[in-house]
Amino acid sequence: MNCPSCQAENSDNAKFCSNCGTALLQACPQCGAEQPAGANFCNNCGHKLNEAATKPTRQHAP
Repeated sequence: MNCPSCQAENSDNAKFCSNCGTALLQACPQCGAEQPAGANFCNNCGHKLNEAATKPTRQHAP
């Protein structure tokens, strides 16, 4: 699985990119099924996925 952020190759079962730390999976808000980051529709229920949910938010230390 390629990272949607840096395009690094990751194993198919990886949840986060080993190069940049970006989340590689997202949960469908409708059914909860795990989807690849960047997917437009859930492959389980067909729900349109919100693009904002595919981009992880980074929290900066105060």
